[in-house]
Amino acid sequence: MYDFPLDRGALITRVEAGGPAERAGIEPGDVITAADGRPVKDLHHLHDRMAARKAGDSFPLQVWRNGHMLTLTAVLEEYR
Repeated sequence: MYDFPLDRGALITRVEAGGPAERAGIEPGDVITAADGRPVKDLHHLHDRMAARKAGDSFPLQVWRNGHMLTLTAVLEEYR
């Protein structure tokens, strides 16, 4: 399920029901390879990218899912 031919990216293991990731179409098992047009090395790198933006910003993502690259857009929210 998590097999992907990439050497970088943030593996998504769970998605909060009703949260911004779910609304963007992100699913468990997805690997986010780029955020805001720039490569993502790992989950910490992705969090740093999100922290540099503000709530309400659109946040484009490149996502590897089941052998295909997808482009999704999340809208950032305040961290609860």
